[in-house]
Amino acid sequence: MSSLLSIFDLSDPSRRFDLPFHARLGTEFLVFLTGLMTVLCLIAATASLSLNQLANRWTAGLENTLTVEIPASDTQGQTALKILDALKEAQGIRSAKLMDRDDMSNLLSPWIGEDAAGMKDLPVPALITIELKDRDEKIIRGITRMVRDVSEAAHIDAHEAWLTDLVRLTNLLKFAALLVMLAIGLVTVLTVAGAVRSRMAIHHGELELLHIMGADDKYISIQFQKYIHALTGKGVLFGFIVSALVVGGLQVAAITSAGTLPALRLSLPQFLCLPLLAVALVLISGWTARMTALKVLRAMP
Repeated sequence: MSSLLSIFDLSDPSRRFDLPFHARLGTEFLVFLTGLMTVLCLIAATASLSLNQLANRWTAGLENTLTVEIPASDTQGQTALKILDALKEAQGIRSAKLMDRDDMSNLLSPWIGEDAAGMKDLPVPALITIELKDRDEKIIRGITRMVRDVSEAAHIDAHEAWLTDLVRLTNLLKFAALLVMLAIGLVTVLTVAGAVRSRMAIHHGELELLHIMGADDKYISIQFQKYIHALTGKGVLFGFIVSALVVGGLQVAAITSAGTLPALRLSLPQFLCLPLLAVALVLISGWTARMTALKVLRAMP
């Protein structure tokens, strides 16, 4: 236990404080809380940065795809072939394919089981999948007209509802992650401000003595800023290591359990944002300590 608490010791001679900051007096809590806030903040930031790539993978199979559904009838096969012939004249189409019985069996197997022999007796619609070169509303409207000219009963699904819901969900999750990070920043500011006020109340006599010796408010506030930098720096470092282990563990789990968990993949600029965010927490804590100390010192007689 003594070796664990030694990490909070600030009695290093290289640190020349004019106030007795070497006495811990609850610094363990501040370091622990800063580390916890760092873990939560970095995990929320990682999730937020990964959401765009996750959304892109989720929508990759829908964004440039249309589905034509021809209701079951005695002439559905002929109607499907006529629609395929008409689509050959359409602009912006990369490919158009009529799903065969095997494709339909694979599509329906989660509901009717692997034995799809009973499909012959089911009124299964014919499906044509269309892959677009680029998603363009003008092209989609043109394809819709061509299909309706062949069959009024055919239904065109552009997957707009799915895409809209995915975009809305992504934006909602990103906003929630932003709120979490803002809340963490606010809690950190309030905690540091409270810690500084507590320390200044404890060392009130020493502060008055420094004033008598000629130390101005700026000099004393810098002492508190350095002190908080030392504490929060340790907490942020530990939090960064823990969050890296957590994110790395999730990534390993996603790789070993493909399809169960989404992979968290970050580009290099996104990855570099994480240590910068950790450094920002230290800087915000130091700035808060200095502003709090200045405010308290100016109110002293």
